Amino acid sequence: MKQKKKIISSKCLKGFQDFLPKHQALRSQVGQIANQQAELYGFQEIATPIIESQETLLGEGGETDKQVYCFQSAG
Repeated sequence: MKQKKKIISSKCLKGFQDFLPKHQALRSQVGQIANQQAELYGFQEIATPIIESQETLLGEGGETDKQVYCFQSAG
């Protein structure tokens, strides 16, 4: 017996958005110009994690805490 495939609808989480190719190309160009200008003034690029632990981000339950997405680790 053949099972029906479940249709999953896709939507962006609140606070996130997709950028189509034309718009993303412009965003990338602006970012490159900003990086070049920053380097001229002695700034150096760093990379930090995209996610942080809850303990690092959450405070006393204020307004900012409502803007944090929490994920559960599988291990």
